[in-house]
Amino acid sequence: MEPPPPVLATQESVDVLTKLVKSLHVKLDKLFSSSATVPAVHPVSTNSTTTYASVVLLVGSTEKKTPEETQEHDELILKEIILATHDKELKEAYESGSITHDRFPSNKPPGRRIVKYSLPSTKLRDKLLAGIRTIGKPSSFEPNMYVRRDLMPSELDQERCARDEARKRNISAGCLKFAN
Repeated sequence: MEPPPPVLATQESVDVLTKLVKSLHVKLDKLFSSSATVPAVHPVSTNSTTTYASVVLLVGSTEKKTPEETQEHDELILKEIILATHDKELKEAYESGSITHDRFPSNKPPGRRIVKYSLPSTKLRDKLLAGIRTIGKPSSFEPNMYVRRDLMPSELDQERCARDEARKRNISAGCLKFAN
């Protein structure tokens, strides 16, 4: 049995395909020409990455009655975290005063502002975060407190979008099915 003869394209089908290919080329040209003006998803700048690279955030820590008490409390928590990690390099950096901290944003009234701990290097930041993951939350932590690395603005935007999407899906599902 012989295979059926091939079906030849009509001029009409060739014209339709040609028109589709041309419109695709126009769209691709627009896309490639505008991509030069669109910023990268994760902008790489030596200035911005160094400010985020070695920072650890303490989220959920309530502030005390006075700024001095708050400063002391933040220092005490940092000391407890570092002592709990049992890391010699972290202890040396803490004792030398090269680990600093501040509440963020500074122009916001006291409440539950984020504490930013600036470490001398990303290596020490990673050791501190790994130590917290290993030992768990120190006893002085309030139930809603946690430690994480500082995120770049683009990463914060992605996190907010993901939370919003989870919230919308939970509302449409009528229950807490997706994590916030």
